[in-house]
Amino acid sequence: FVAYSLARLGIVYLFLKPDQAQDTLYQALTLAHTLEIEPCILEIIFGYALLYLQEGQPLRAAELAGVAQYHPKSNKEIQLWLKLVAPKLSEALAANDLAQAIEKGKSLSLIHISEPTRPY
Repeated sequence: FVAYSLARLGIVYLFLKPDQAQDTLYQALTLAHTLEIEPCILEIIFGYALLYLQEGQPLRAAELAGVAQYHPKSNKEIQLWLKLVAPKLSEALAANDLAQAIEKGKSLSLIHISEPTRPY
């Protein structure tokens, strides 16, 4: 439960304390990756997508959204979160670029991109 708590705290920090969000997401990622908790890793990936969107990296955010959306362990909560972020991605990227980024995300390995030594 600690990994999930850190993941959600990191997402909350994106809106309340952005300077602490990345460190908190990284702590969550390290723990979730070590314990191989894929649903939690997907939540963290969503958090990183929000972070990258806020930092002006919508292409990278869309790729991570593709990972979170199409991974077999994705759940209804993550799908709902992605629906809330979709309009912001559509504003930031041309339709073709968004579709290509999401398609690329579908092919990325969750375990590979979530390694704490080199988070995507």
